[in-house]
Amino acid sequence: MGQKIVKKEVEKGLKYYSEQQMEEAINEWLNALKRINKTNPDAEKFNLLGLLCTAYYDVGKYREVLLYSDQQFDIATVLNDSLMKAEANFNLARGNERLSEFNKTLLYGKRCLEYKKTTDIHKYVYLCLGNAYIGISDFPNAFKCFENAVGHDENNGVCEKQVEIIACVGLAHIYTLFKDYETATSHCERALDLVRTGDENINLLKYERWVQVELSIVNLKLYRFNYAMELCEDAMKTAMKYTDRYIQARCLLTFAEIHRKRNDFERSYPRYESAFSIYNDIGDRMGQIEVLSGMSKAMIGIRDYSQALELNERALALSQKIGSKMNMLQCRRRMAELNMFIDKSEVAQVHNGIVQALINDLNLYCGICSEMLGEKPEQLDTIPCGHLIHTRCVPHLARYTWGRKGRKRPCPTCRRNSS
Repeated sequence: MGQKIVKKEVEKGLKYYSEQQMEEAINEWLNALKRINKTNPDAEKFNLLGLLCTAYYDVGKYREVLLYSDQQFDIATVLNDSLMKAEANFNLARGNERLSEFNKTLLYGKRCLEYKKTTDIHKYVYLCLGNAYIGISDFPNAFKCFENAVGHDENNGVCEKQVEIIACVGLAHIYTLFKDYETATSHCERALDLVRTGDENINLLKYERWVQVELSIVNLKLYRFNYAMELCEDAMKTAMKYTDRYIQARCLLTFAEIHRKRNDFERSYPRYESAFSIYNDIGDRMGQIEVLSGMSKAMIGIRDYSQALELNERALALSQKIGSKMNMLQCRRRMAELNMFIDKSEVAQVHNGIVQALINDLNLYCGICSEMLGEKPEQLDTIPCGHLIHTRCVPHLARYTWGRKGRKRPCPTCRRNSS
């Protein structure tokens, strides 16, 4: 009798989940888990914990993801089941990625990849690793992970649409960071096409709001404020409807950025505060850094330089804690600028020195022309090793990569790194 009730609750939860009624699904599965805990059938309990991990991930409760994935790992260890170990490590990886624990993400993700028979999970692991590499500003490895994620499945040669959608969003994020807005837009539009032409049996609509926010950010950077606002409003409506707190925070941050760019600081600041509150609640420190950086820029806009410096220092401390070198670089640049405003040129010089060291450490140069990448809007190309070069430099690439005897050589950046 108890097992029949559990089965009913699980199926009811799956129905709610397919309708994106996450809280209802979670309640059904928690009730089922209480019953299972009494009889303790491990395999059934493991699968139920996996469903809870997925639902909690979708609503932005990442600490709960870690709680239940830890329980999964305990069961997998007792049963010594490699497939279970792979799934538990994957859930630990994606929970930690959203909490900006990127080194832990890399640890658990790589452990998952050690289990060879789990190719379906591997695709999602590569997506998770790609996001973690973005977090620590290792862009060549991020590109490689996204490429591995969308690689063809060994069994049927077809890449799952949702995998490509998530990869497109990750790639768009990188190109936006480097101010290649044309390529970023192209990846977002590809993702939207996949969402809107999806199989009727696969619910891809939850990914639409992810893509809309990313495309909104690209259009914000291009000063297309009305279209950015429209996209963000659509994403916010569905995020509110389906309790997607991660997207709610990203939308609030984007609204704040739009108002700041319009010099409407009075309307931007409350939205920054609301975004920060959600990011703080869900434990997303990368999001907190973005909000603090935006708030600092708003303070610069109203010439409150002391408050801007304080916000920057908080953003820098968080960036150092999670190992985000790109954010450290941006914080240091702003602090150099701010110290110049308040006539502290010596302090500004120290920050500028650290900025240069970070630029060198991150290899933020085109391997062909040696100009810095991402300084101005310009189209970029990725070469097989994962390094970026200017699209305008592509015709000159052959002479750098082919030796006199026609032997293939590493890209210029790779050669410099190894010398």
